[in-house]
Amino acid sequence: MRKGRVSSLLVVVCLVSTCAAAQDAFVQGVGGIRLTSAPGLAGSFGAMVGGSLTPNIDAVGEFGHITDVMPPILDTALAFAYPDFQMSALYGVGGVRLITSPGHLRAYGETVAGFARLSSSLRETDSAIDAIVNTGLSFVNTTEPLAAAGAGVIFQSGPLVANVGYRFTRIFAGDTFAGLLTGGNLDISEVRMGIGIRF
Repeated sequence: MRKGRVSSLLVVVCLVSTCAAAQDAFVQGVGGIRLTSAPGLAGSFGAMVGGSLTPNIDAVGEFGHITDVMPPILDTALAFAYPDFQMSALYGVGGVRLITSPGHLRAYGETVAGFARLSSSLRETDSAIDAIVNTGLSFVNTTEPLAAAGAGVIFQSGPLVANVGYRFTRIFAGDTFAGLLTGGNLDISEVRMGIGIRF
C-alpha cells in the first residue's frame, strides 16, 4: 500500500510540473457512464487538467472515482446473492492526448496510465453485521496499476471547451481480492463527457 501511495505521488508531481510548463492549459470536469447488470448503469466522475506540449499534443492528468468496477456478468450474478456488495475505485492517471489541427471541432485520441485504489464494501445499512463485514473488507482494499485508451471529439468556442468520446480502461488486479473475485483484470468501457475552460 505504501508503494502505491509513493507511485501516485510521483504521478501527481510529474503531472503538475508538465502542465505548469505547458503554454496553453485547460481544466475540465469529466464524467462517464457504462452498462452494468441489466438494465443498470454505473458512472464515473472526476477532474482533468492539461496543457499543450505542441499544437497537436496535450499532456493530461485526471483524478476521479468510478462507482462500479465489477464486470457486468459478475455484477448480475452477485445481485441475486449479495445485492448490497459493491466495488469502486479512486484513480489518478496521466498521459497524452493527440489532437487534430486547431479549430472549433477537433478529433482526439488519448492514452493514460496510473493507479486505482480498489475498495469493496456493502452499501450502508444500519445492520451491525454489515458494519463488521465492511471493516473486514477494508483490509483487502488495494492500489493497483491501470491503463486506458480512448478517442472522441473536442468542441471549443472561445475559452469554453467540451468533449465527448469513448474510453477503455483496464485495472490490473492480479492476485488481489478483486482479481480473485473477478477472475483477473477489471475492464471498463464507458462513454465519457467533459466540460471546462482553456486559458
